[in-house]
Amino acid sequence: MYNQARSFVIIGIVTTLVNYFFFFLLLHVGVEYLFSSAVGFVAGTVGSYFLNRTFTFVPVIENRKKEFALYLFVYLVSLCLNLLVLHFLVSNLSFNPLIGNIFAIGVAMVSNFTGLKLFVFREKKLEADN
Repeated sequence: MYNQARSFVIIGIVTTLVNYFFFFLLLHVGVEYLFSSAVGFVAGTVGSYFLNRTFTFVPVIENRKKEFALYLFVYLVSLCLNLLVLHFLVSNLSFNPLIGNIFAIGVAMVSNFTGLKLFVFREKKLEADN
């Protein structure tokens, strides 16, 4: 699990930079911060699927469409969590959206890893030999 977590973090850093780049760019051209965050999140998610499937987790679902649908579901839940945290930090604690988004992305990364490990790329259990 340590190697998976390390790989996930490295890929997460790369995809977070993509996420934050789009967020920063859109925010600075006048796009509303929650929409900017959602676009950035989706941009990071696209590359994340292929990188995590290749380097972090061993695919266990034979049907790639089902696997990708589960992957998107986990990321959709994380996106909602990300936006809720960002909105709370900006609206209730007066965080600057640029700073609040860093915290929200961190929460989403933990949610993503947990969801992917438990639901999408869970390891097959070996049956005991009788």
